[in-house]
Amino acid sequence: MPENKYTVVTVGELLWDILPDRTTLGGAPSNLAFRLNEMGDECFLVSRVGNDELGDNALAILKSFGLSTSFIQQDSQFPTGTVNVSFDKFKNPGYIINPNVAYDNLEVTDDLLKITKIADCIAFGTLAQRSRKSKETITELLVNATGAIRFLDVNLRKDCYTKESLDHSLQFADILKINHHEAREMNRIFRLGAPDIPKIVRELSNQFEIRTILVTMEEYGAFLFDKNEGEHYIPGYQIELSDPLGSGDAFSAAFIHFGLQQKSLLEACMKGNQLGAAVATTKGATQKITQDELNSIALKNKRVIDQSFSKYVN
Repeated sequence: MPENKYTVVTVGELLWDILPDRTTLGGAPSNLAFRLNEMGDECFLVSRVGNDELGDNALAILKSFGLSTSFIQQDSQFPTGTVNVSFDKFKNPGYIINPNVAYDNLEVTDDLLKITKIADCIAFGTLAQRSRKSKETITELLVNATGAIRFLDVNLRKDCYTKESLDHSLQFADILKINHHEAREMNRIFRLGAPDIPKIVRELSNQFEIRTILVTMEEYGAFLFDKNEGEHYIPGYQIELSDPLGSGDAFSAAFIHFGLQQKSLLEACMKGNQLGAAVATTKGATQKITQDELNSIALKNKRVIDQSFSKYVN
C-alpha cells in the first residue's frame, strides 16, 4: 500500500555554512525540508534571503533539489545568512552565526497564512527567533496552524537564545527535539534539578505540557519519551563519522515522516536514528541517501551503552 502524502511547513533560517574547505547551503529548516522532500512529503520551506548572489544561489539550489521556493522571501536591505563553521579534533562543529541577516526579518503574508492553515505539521526552531521580527512572525504562523502538529527543534547557539525565548517556544510544542547537551543546558536554565536525561525530559513535559520529547545523543543513539507510548532508549550505530552536519535534521525528518504515516513513535524514532547515522557518514547535510545505504546502516552492530554513559538513560 503506497504511503500517504502529507504537507509539512518548515520555518526559520536558510543560510550558508562556511566550512574550512567549502561553502554549503544549510540551516536546520532547509536541511529538514530537503530530507522530507526526499522521502516524498510535500514540504514548504519558509525563510528569507538577501537580494544578493548568495540568495540567488540558495534559490537555485533549492530548485535543483525539487523544493518549492514560493515561500522564500527576498530582502533588499539585509544579506543572506552565513555561519562560520569549524571542527575540533573530534569532528565536533563550532559555529559563529552572523547577525542582522535576512532570515531575522521574516514577514507574515496571506500566502503563508494559507499554507500553514492546511499543514499537517509545522516545524520551527529557536535560532530564527533571536530577532523580534522573526519571532513575532513565527508565533503568528504557529497560532494560525490550528490543525498541524507543532515540532520544535531547539538549537542553543551562543547569543541566539534567552530563557524567555525558550519558554515562549516550548509553550507551542507538541513534539520537542533536543540533543543531550541542550537537555543539560535546559535543566540548568529552568532549574529543573533533574539528575539525568529521563528525569529532565519528564520535568520538561510536565512543566510545558509537551506530549513527546526526543533526545538525540550522537553515537549513543536516542531517547524517546511520549505520554502514551512511554520511554524508550534506542542505541546508536557504530559508523565511520565523516561530519555530523545535518544528521540531527535527518533524524527529525524521518521521525516526522513516519510519525505522520501513523507508525508507532518508537518505530519513527528508530527510523530517525538510522537515517541520522547514514547522513553522518557523508560530507555535508544534503547528500542523497539511498535505500542500500540505509540497509547497510541497519545491518551494523548497534553500540552497546557503556557504564560511563549509563547516567543519561538510567
